[in-house]
Amino acid sequence: MWTGLCAHKLRDEPGKAPKSHGALRRHAWSQVVRILVYKNNLTTGRGADRAVCTLCGLLAAAHETVLATDAAGALSCPVDSRVQLKRIPLSVDALRTAIEETRPDVILSTGTDEINDLAAAFPAKFPAPVVQQFHIYPPGAFKPRRWVRNARTKRALRRCAAIQVLLPGYVDLARRLLRYKGVVRAIGNAAPGIDPLPPSADPVILYPAAFHKDKRQDLLIRAFARLKRRVPSAELVLAGTGKPQEQARLRRLADKLGIAKSVSFPGYLADLRPLFARAAVVAFPSRREGFPLTLLESAAAGRLAVGCADCPASRDLIPQFEGILASKPDPKAYAAALYVGLEKAPTYPVPRTALDAYASAAIAGQWESLLKEVAK
Repeated sequence: MWTGLCAHKLRDEPGKAPKSHGALRRHAWSQVVRILVYKNNLTTGRGADRAVCTLCGLLAAAHETVLATDAAGALSCPVDSRVQLKRIPLSVDALRTAIEETRPDVILSTGTDEINDLAAAFPAKFPAPVVQQFHIYPPGAFKPRRWVRNARTKRALRRCAAIQVLLPGYVDLARRLLRYKGVVRAIGNAAPGIDPLPPSADPVILYPAAFHKDKRQDLLIRAFARLKRRVPSAELVLAGTGKPQEQARLRRLADKLGIAKSVSFPGYLADLRPLFARAAVVAFPSRREGFPLTLLESAAAGRLAVGCADCPASRDLIPQFEGILASKPDPKAYAAALYVGLEKAPTYPVPRTALDAYASAAIAGQWESLLKEVAK
């Protein structure tokens, strides 16, 4: 019988060595399971890195959780001390060895590169049920004109015991896209523990995102140039990392529009609270998102979000947090939405009820339900 979060009966204190796998096996499915989470790269600083580390912490509160990731590079986000971190060479052989040594009850694959690695390591049969995560809008995982890789990925995904997507609207989409007949469950990201901040007195607009065409920083810069005509003291902060040539292109655009002195590029910050403290509004002009973790962070900090209605994730989530959607993804419409956001920001209420749906306990409970179903 599955009894949920009862791991304290078996587990030692956080940070200490775990009990033996033999003890785990005797209690399997009644209290604790061993989960191996595979993320091939945890050094990018993107939202998926933080989401994976957060999820590992939630799982480790109740289960033996092993996080396997590439041995190269410094991790971009902290890992809970209860999680057993396994740094391995990035190779199929090393992955196979890590899984055989760990003997997991469930494997959590965190992306399409990861499921292809797992399929290559175990071409006949996975050694444990695999749950596949989509951290992005599902069609975004399949790039145009990469037919061979896309077909191989879909074959590997159809071998999974379950697929996790981030929003209810992605469930049927994933089924159709993959021709998948198994379990597809919508589980969002967990809201971070950020306390509300006092309203900012300055018209600062923050956009924390990797530099990528889908994030549409260029749209935001053009909209900001329009906004400056109405709010001359406005500032724009583009926080993130990406290809140097992309950041250089955005800097040139700001310079061309005559707003370069009002646009800053502070780089990647693991802790966004200092930037939230300065910001009045947080921009989300993305074309495609899975489930923007920074949207949860901004709402928890008491910062109003401004997105675009053509992005499915923004269209679903931003109204939940009482934010604003631009009707069209063009500079004029987005500038107007930003202006309304700045006007409303001083009286923006922290959306507690909406955030409660993504509280750690709520998300952990949904994962418990999925693990129970997969591990029958």
